[in-house]
Amino acid sequence: AESENKIFFGHKKDFSVQMWVCIDEHLNESDDALDYSDKTFFETNGGFGLFADRDEDGKYKMAFIHPDTSGNPMTTVTDIVVDPDTYYHYTLSHIHSQGLWKLIVIGPDEQIMDASITAGTVANQKDQSIIFGRRFTDESTYFMRGFMDEIRWWNKALIEKEILKNYGHPLAGTE
Repeated sequence: AESENKIFFGHKKDFSVQMWVCIDEHLNESDDALDYSDKTFFETNGGFGLFADRDEDGKYKMAFIHPDTSGNPMTTVTDIVVDPDTYYHYTLSHIHSQGLWKLIVIGPDEQIMDASITAGTVANQKDQSIIFGRRFTDESTYFMRGFMDEIRWWNKALIEKEILKNYGHPLAGTE
């Protein structure tokens, strides 16, 4: 049931989503693997997503799919490089009043990497749904090749201090 892996949210609100993600090393083995899998961590019906983009050197760089100020889709590739077969902790925060999306990635050596973008919104979009581990499409070939764990949804935009305090620890649900 497709609705089981979707979350609905208002795009005019602050929020954060956190998750541990490991891109499967086998994605590197052949171009055929790239044809039948994807590196999308999540995507919304409002034109926003987060994925790992493989550059010409074979490195995976984190990238955003997002609407420009006119609502047209565009991709912004960051300088954040992640290694396959390695878990990283991702926090993506949306600060609605600034139109800001901030990504903070904590690596296995606890190195903190971050990137931010200002994105437009899709006209007349009231609520968005988000789907994890695949692209927002009906095609069955776009499932993420890798692993996700401990997805956390917050009804506020987390700041770095809050992320560092809670990352890697079980939460009570009252934070």
